[in-house]
Amino acid sequence: MGVIIGAALQYVFAKRREVSKQYLDLKSQAYVDFIKSASGMTQAQKQGNQEKELEFRILLTDSKVRIAAYGSKEVIETMADFFMNSGLCLLKMQLPLSLM
Repeated sequence: MGVIIGAALQYVFAKRREVSKQYLDLKSQAYVDFIKSASGMTQAQKQGNQEKELEFRILLTDSKVRIAAYGSKEVIETMADFFMNSGLCLLKMQLPLSLM
């Protein structure tokens, strides 16, 4: 009986560790993609490469969504403040004038 309980507990804890590791991997990748996209977009703008800038803008948006899903409340609030207060909030820039 003890062996069965021990095996069951070991399985539950291993599964929990695996889920936690996957979560941390997804969160870390979102942060890496965010930094990669921000720096890539800057370089593309300097080079006047609109195609690359669009690629990095898409990656930036994707990484922001993933950070919103996986990040802590503090990180999400800090990012929101940064984009709203730095003039980098792209929402108005991306909307057609008729929608603003």
